[in-house]
Amino acid sequence: MNNPALSLKQSFVLHFLAEAFQNPDALWEKRFVSLYGDALKDGIELPAFDIENLREEHFRLFGSAPTCPMELTLHLAENPFEQARMMAHMAGFYRAFGLEHGEGERSDNLSVALSFLSFLTLKEQNAADRHMDEAKEITSKAITDFAREFLSPGVAAFTGKLANLTSNAFYLALAEILRREIFAIQEPPAEIVSNWEPRSSELDEGEISCGNLNIPLQS
Repeated sequence: MNNPALSLKQSFVLHFLAEAFQNPDALWEKRFVSLYGDALKDGIELPAFDIENLREEHFRLFGSAPTCPMELTLHLAENPFEQARMMAHMAGFYRAFGLEHGEGERSDNLSVALSFLSFLTLKEQNAADRHMDEAKEITSKAITDFAREFLSPGVAAFTGKLANLTSNAFYLALAEILRREIFAIQEPPAEIVSNWEPRSSELDEGEISCGNLNIPLQS
């Protein structure tokens, strides 16, 4: 049986994580302060951080020449054609629920994927509240399939790579919360190692922006 309070909490935590991993510019700082107040009420506590140091570390890890990109398929596959196939599959999930990732964003971006899962969690609970059994079943299956195929292995690879590349307490704590939330939905059968290794040919590519999906309100 669905628990509305737990569903709302899970959806919020996924949304919070999607925001927390984004570029910590001035607008992010304002949004994050507001969200973090609610996160504390849900028992999520993060280490204090210096915003300038956080910006430098975010750029080093996730910026234009990333040591640990937030594009999950880069961790999951070495072959660019396989990466493209996986991205198309993820975009297909979004379109099936009437969503599109923003212009300039990749469908495999961590924040985009987390926003999608947050939306599906709310959609599933809404269907349960309205006794829409078929819609609930379809959404529940999408949550499981999306987590199993992309987010669970992607998060395992991404967070494992991140742990080896940073000593930043803020991002390490976020990674632990991320693993806990995603693995509670679908835990990978074995630890997955990231395939990502920076290559010189990629250093001149522009920074890939990340952000959240534009989410319709209707179920």
